[in-house]
Amino acid sequence: MRREGLYDTHLIGWRKSATVGARDALQPRKPDPRDEEIAELRARAERAEADPNRTRTALEIVGKAHELLEKLSESTGTPKPPQR
Repeated sequence: MRREGLYDTHLIGWRKSATVGARDALQPRKPDPRDEEIAELRARAERAEADPNRTRTALEIVGKAHELLEKLSESTGTPKPPQR
């Protein structure tokens, strides 16, 4: 080992490093602030994707209500308001 420039102190240091590394690897990880930000951005993206569907549904309901009111006004003989 001496011919290669390796000494017992190198081995001791490597063993200590390996022990510390293994101990650190088994410790619970501290939460990364980026993980929280990623979760928040994913939630915002899901809400943004759901919003157009909600708007489309609301517009369909308003359109159907408008059709119903037109039919009701036609059946009572009420004149249509002028188109803009």
